[in-house]
This record gives sequence, structure tokens and C-alpha cells, in this order.
Amino acid sequence: LVPPLRFAMVEEGIYRGAYPSLINLRFLARLRLKTVISLLPEPPSADLVRWCEEEGIALHAEVVAPFREEVVLSHEKVNALLSRLVALDAGPVYLHCLDGVCVTGTVVLCLRKLQRWAATAAAAEYSRFA
Repeated sequence: LVPPLRFAMVEEGIYRGAYPSLINLRFLARLRLKTVISLLPEPPSADLVRWCEEEGIALHAEVVAPFREEVVLSHEKVNALLSRLVALDAGPVYLHCLDGVCVTGTVVLCLRKLQRWAATAAAAEYSRFA
């Protein structure tokens, strides 16, 4: 069993990491996911779409611009993502972008702000994956 690159548990029922490859799918299946949130510049691969369908997992693909120096997520998109992430019926959830760092990290950072984490603690968590 091989976890996706930069895989980690954010909290009970919420996981994060990089784009899962075929070798990672058996590992993810053991998590009994209900939802996968893909934050990608292009639609997810046919393999990921097919796997989610076979496993009965809701796949929510959000097209986001490749991460550069500027913020790539609007307030509206972040609000929608956070609502989906913390929805009681959504979990367990796997949240990922291409590398599991920039876009995923930004969403988790916003979640930590919503949870009223200290800014230094949230920044330290972000830095662990950067």
C-alpha cells in the first residue's frame, strides 16, 4: 500500500495530499472515502473518475489556475470548498491538488483560520508540506 505524496490526516475524516496515481488507489480505498475534492488546472484523469465511480465516491473537481505568486482561489471558491470539506455527510474526504502543497495547503490554512488556530501554528503546518 502506497499513500499519495505528502499524504496526511488534517483531522478526523479529512485527509490531504498530492494527486493520486494508480499505485495510491488501494491505499485510499482503505480510508473508505465518501468524497474526493480535486483542485486542478485540468479535469481529473479518466482513471481517477472511474475509480471514484467504482468505489461510490463523490468526486468534486474544481478547476483552479496553476499556483503562481498570486492567490488562485477566490473567496467564494474557498467558502464553497470549506463548506464541502466540513459537511457532516461528506466525510471521509480526500483533498488534493497536483503536488499537495500550494493549493491544498491554502485551503487547509483557511480551514485552520476558520477553526481559530493561532496564525503561527497554521503557518507552521503549512510549512511542513511546502
